[in-house]
Amino acid sequence: MKQNLALLSILLVGFFSLDCAGTQQDTIAKTQNVDFLINQGRLNWEQRTDSLALKNAEHFISLAYERRPTQLDLAILYGQILYTRGLFIEKNIETRNGLFLKGSQLCRNAVLNHPEFS
Repeated sequence: MKQNLALLSILLVGFFSLDCAGTQQDTIAKTQNVDFLINQGRLNWEQRTDSLALKNAEHFISLAYERRPTQLDLAILYGQILYTRGLFIEKNIETRNGLFLKGSQLCRNAVLNHPEFS
């Protein structure tokens, strides 16, 4: 009986220690994934004369911004992408106005929530 109890306690300790180690690896993987999204978005942003590259940049940066909404330079880049897409790519006036509005709200909120400006 004591052997079963000792074995059970060892298994529980091992299970919980493995679970905690997996959490740290998940956090590192998520950080690396967001960094990858930012790098891909910036690479596509540098090729913004191509409309497909601009849309890809918007996609990658929007995903990264969803995971790091407090990062000021990411919000500014996302606002620039929306502005450029609205100014040069979109032909529909309502879509253009929507992109301009979304970009301005995004940048305004980023500045107002940033610790250096509050």
